[in-house]
Order: sequence, then C-alpha cells, then structure tokens
Amino acid sequence: MDIANNRKVKLKLNMSFSILYQVIGIVCGFILPRLMLNVYGSKTNGLVNSIESILHIITLMEMGIGAVVQSALYKPLAQNDKEKISRIICATKKHFRLIGSLFALFVLAVLIIYPLYLKNEFDILVTAYLIIAIAISLCSQYFFGLVNSLLIQADQKGYIYYIIQIITTVLNTLVCALLIIKGFSINIVKFVSATIFLIKPFLLNLYVKKNYHLYSIKVKGDELPQKWNGVAQHIASYILFNTDVLVLTLFSKIEYVSIYSTYYLVAYSLRVMITAFTSGFQSYYGNQNASSEFDSLKKDFEKYTYISSELSTFIFCVAIIMIVPFALCYTSKVTDANYNQFVFGTLLLLGQYMFCYRRFFNVLVLSLGKFKETQRSSIIEAALNVVISILLVIKFGLIGVAIGTYIAMFYRTISLAIYFSKNILYRPISKLFKDLIINYIVVFISIALGYYVNINFKIDNFIQWTLYSCIASVVVLIILVVVNLIFNRDKLKYILKSKKSF
Repeated sequence: MDIANNRKVKLKLNMSFSILYQVIGIVCGFILPRLMLNVYGSKTNGLVNSIESILHIITLMEMGIGAVVQSALYKPLAQNDKEKISRIICATKKHFRLIGSLFALFVLAVLIIYPLYLKNEFDILVTAYLIIAIAISLCSQYFFGLVNSLLIQADQKGYIYYIIQIITTVLNTLVCALLIIKGFSINIVKFVSATIFLIKPFLLNLYVKKNYHLYSIKVKGDELPQKWNGVAQHIASYILFNTDVLVLTLFSKIEYVSIYSTYYLVAYSLRVMITAFTSGFQSYYGNQNASSEFDSLKKDFEKYTYISSELSTFIFCVAIIMIVPFALCYTSKVTDANYNQFVFGTLLLLGQYMFCYRRFFNVLVLSLGKFKETQRSSIIEAALNVVISILLVIKFGLIGVAIGTYIAMFYRTISLAIYFSKNILYRPISKLFKDLIINYIVVFISIALGYYVNINFKIDNFIQWTLYSCIASVVVLIILVVVNLIFNRDKLKYILKSKKSF
C-alpha cells in the first residue's frame, strides 16, 4: 500500500472510532447528569459543574504544549527518526512533570478557598471531598498518559486512543449510574469514577512500550521552539470555554449554572460530533505537510471544509428547533429552576456552530504549526468573551454570557478564514462569506421554526421528542439542499462527484 492510500486508511479508522467514541460519550454524558439532577437536585449539579469548570485549569496548565508536540512529531514520524521522536517525548515528559506539581498546588488552594466561599450553601467537608475526587478524575482523564496519547495520535493511530476511551467511558457510566441509583453520595460516585479513569493511562503506556521502543535521552536544547505561541493560544482557548460558567458562578445564582450546564451539554455534544468528523485530519494534514504534498492538502481542505460546514449547519439547525423541548423533557422531574430558555439556548448553539464552522481552519493551525501567526486573534476572541459576558450578565443573565460567546466565536472564525485565504490557501475570502451567508439563510429559517415549535407544541416525553426531531431533520435537510441548489449548485455537484475519492 502506498503512502497516500495508507494515510487515507488511517484517516478513515481515526474518523470511524472517533465518531463511535463521541456517540458513546454523548449517550453516557446525558445519562449521568440527568441521574444527578433527579437524585441530587439542581444545586448539587451546579456545584459539581462549577468545581469541574474551576479544576479544568488542568487543561490550561497543559499550556497548549500538546498541540505543539503533535506538530513537532509529524516530520520525524514520517521519516521514522526514532532519535528525534525520543528527544521530543523526553522534553515533553519533563515539562509535564512540572505541570503536575503546579496543578497539585492549585488544587490545594481551591481546597482551602472554595469550600469556605460556599459554606452558607454546602457543608465544607462535602465540598472539599468533592474537589479532591474531581481533581483525581480530571488528572486521570487529561494528565496521566497524555504524552503517550499525543504520540499515538500524531502517528495517525488515534483509533487506539479512542478504543481505550470507549472502554473507560462505558465502564464509568455503568458503575456510576448503579451507585447513584443505589443512593450513594455524590462524593463516593466521583471517587469511584476517578479510580476507573486510571485504567486509561495504564493501557496507553502498555501500547507505547510495546510498539515504539523509544529510549531515554537527556534533553539539552529546545525541542519545542513554538511552545510559547502554543501557550498563548491555549490560555486564550481555556478562557473562551470556561468564561461562561465562571461569570455565572460569580455574578448570578448557582441554579443558573445548572441551567447553563444542561443546555451546554447539548451544544457541547454536537460540537464533539463535528470534532469527531475532523479529528483524524490534524495528523492527516500534518503528514501531507511533512511530505510536501501541498496541492493535495489544498484540494482536500476545500472539499472537506464544505462537507463539514454543511454538516454543522444541518446538525445545529435541527438542534435550534428541538433544544428547548429536549431540555424540558430532560429536566421534567426538576422543579427548582426554569429550564425553558429558548433565546439562551439558540444563542448558545449559534456560538458552538461558529466554532464548528471554522473547525478546519483550527485543524490547519495545529497541522501546520501556525501558532505564532494566529495567536493574536485567539487572544482577542477570549478577551471579547470575557468583557462582553461580564458587561451583559447582570442585566441579561444567561442570555448575556451566550451573546459574549457568540460574538467572540464569530470574530475568530472570520479572522482565521482571512489569514488562511491570504497566506496558505490563496483563495478569495469572498468564497467564505458567500458560503456563510447561504448557510445563515437556513439558520434564520430554523430559528423561526424553533420559536414556532416552542410556542405551539407541547412535547411531554422522549418518544414524542424523537418523532418531532425526525420531522425537523427532514425539514431542515430539504431547506439546506434547496438553498444550496439555488445559491451553491456548482460546489454541491463537485462534492457529489468526488465522494468516491474520500
């Protein structure tokens, strides 16, 4: 099998297992929060989400080195340069040992401050135990074994990583669901969850030792020259995705965090589905770039970007129509907060839609290592989200933070498109604006339909919701196809003709 065909086979494997993992993750991700809502209530659910948001600084402390490491590994992996690979891995391990120590200090600080901050609403010891349990769980998922997972994914073997993720996710859901149903405390549930997720780094380590045979090297030089640019972008990304919950925690009621988290669960699940479709392309484009196959890279980018943008439009438009009925069914037994939030839900989905719409531009940043060139727009995006959310949250609450996220995401999408159109792809920026306007026609029609459904239809259970969702999917698909046939016929024909080359 030649290099190009082997690359495409790995791409298909990575996409298939990534999508399977995300589907399983979404299903499992809806089961446990709903059980927690019904058993422990909105306040406890809000507390868990608030602590997880604060402790997600572990993804910040990873400092964006993960993306830089993968970018640095593409060329030596393509050339089978074991010495260079070993140098990069040893340098990365050294960096993460320092991060582990810093995260431990941060958890200690949270453990002292946060229980006291919430002492009027929650017992100090309950909050403290919950912080410890969630910290261990996050370390298991995001820190232990991270270096090995970066190596595997850079080598276009992400499917191995996803198989291990599937095993631990399913096991965690089954065990935790049983514990919740049996009436165990939330602290016990989270401690058991943390133990289960320790299986993942153990299996990753076994696979890397058996298949890569790397050796220890004392690192003298800087093996990751763009790491500080990666740091800047990662900090900006962390701020972007964690601003909303933090702002709501500081400036509004804890119940709002629970409402936000319920709607965000839908938006996030849709986002990871689109991300699953694009997951294999980072190493795919990275390998093309390392092999100097620039024409193929540009051609593939044009095709897959169009498919991804239309897929994003379809999925999020259906979600706009059906998100409120879903939230009301999901929280049917919860009476301590108002989960009927159409405007907020729509704005939240639009923000995530813009993130997915630009997904392939983000993939190019990671694949080509364009961290320095694109870091300014990432910092501005995070700043916009913080400033606008704080300014609007007091008056508009949930809607205020959703507006901040949407404006920030929209800005970054346009900025990345302009950069790559001028510097890498060399295509008119008008192409992006044309596609965006065409898809927003479908979006605005879907918002009108969503408002109509929310006002005129009462959906009492998930069977009814599934039926209406199928109808909404058919309607949106027809609208999307008709709009593209009218305004984007040539591109639609090209994609249909080239489907066999996928």
